Amino acid sequence: MGFMRWWRLVCVLGGLGLLSGPVLAEQFDLIPFVEIGVAYDDNIFFDAADETDDVMTSVAPGFELVKRTERLALSTQARAKLLFYAQNDELNDVDQTYAGELAYRLSQKWRVAGDALFLRDSRADRDLEDTGLVQNSEQREHQKYGVATDYQLNEKILVTAAYGYARDEFEDDIDFSDYTAHTASVGVSYNLSETFPETVGRLRFGFDRYEYESSLINNYAFTAGFEKRLTERLSLSADAGGRYTYSEFDANRLTEISPGRFVVVPDAGEDEQWGGLGSVALICRGERWTTRLSVSHDIEAASGRTGSVERTAVGLALARKISTTFTAGVSARYFINQGDRDELAGSDIDESTLRLHPYLRWELHRYLALDGAYTYTFAEDHAADTDSTQNRVTLVLQCRYPVFGNVPAFH
Repeated sequence: MGFMRWWRLVCVLGGLGLLSGPVLAEQFDLIPFVEIGVAYDDNIFFDAADETDDVMTSVAPGFELVKRTERLALSTQARAKLLFYAQNDELNDVDQTYAGELAYRLSQKWRVAGDALFLRDSRADRDLEDTGLVQNSEQREHQKYGVATDYQLNEKILVTAAYGYARDEFEDDIDFSDYTAHTASVGVSYNLSETFPETVGRLRFGFDRYEYESSLINNYAFTAGFEKRLTERLSLSADAGGRYTYSEFDANRLTEISPGRFVVVPDAGEDEQWGGLGSVALICRGERWTTRLSVSHDIEAASGRTGSVERTAVGLALARKISTTFTAGVSARYFINQGDRDELAGSDIDESTLRLHPYLRWELHRYLALDGAYTYTFAEDHAADTDSTQNRVTLVLQCRYPVFGNVPAFH
């Protein structure tokens, strides 16, 4: 989908928020912004043998629109990020982000929601924070759409249903594999507070379908879990269950055509697996600080690869408001991505990644902030028996000025 089509989509979503005008809305915020950044990276390609360093300058203008009423919740964002490399100017590009979320309460019990996202990006570290997978500097277009609904049957029971679609397309179709994903789920939550104070139990059945150029994965999953508020500041959520995964894949077979003579011929194969999945999250919130610890394991898509992976992720995030103008934090994440050939992927995937990210924010003014951060990444490809490291230092000046709205620009 081209730039102009996505720009029209954002304008349509924004227009929905403007229909009733800011005066009639309980909340209406329109915030243009610009971010100017500079970064030093000692391994921009994540190359294990030949590290290339560079200084990158970025300019990112955009806007956010948020509207909330008693029934409606709407948010949109458009952002273009111009990237300029000091030495490797062939990597200069414009990353683009267009996003929108819309939720509407049809009645006191029934709510519907939808979201859309389009990304055009090209950096090798674009997926590290969420997946732990290292990419190349090939341009990619990522599209993601979703619809969901929930209905409150009574004071204790909430029923949910959701569908999602995602697609990744790379400019280079030879070295990278495009993929399409369909996800669907139904669930039910039950308030257990009469027996277990501040506790909600939940059940979920989900189906995921990942379509790659050389493989197809269908994954069926069932989980049971709960969410509990342990204290005024501490909350815990956990889910655990099982999955059944069926995969089809293209494969090359070595076939003997005569005694001592072999040829490689294309073939097709299939595989099925049973396995477990789960997640745990512990969140602690204080007046000036927030801590989050999370662990998860599931079947996930692997952008640019030849199939899906079993992903295990462990994360820890700490943030503290030092004063009215200074905020400091640190996050640490560790990923294990594995997919065996002729099971979940067309070729073996066995990668582990460690990412450390301390940062500091200084709010110079109500509409002006300076962010400084250091990021260390260690990525190991066990299938290729290689490893690479990256050290990255960034400094970003943000200017956000609310045209409408009375809320602080930074929150």
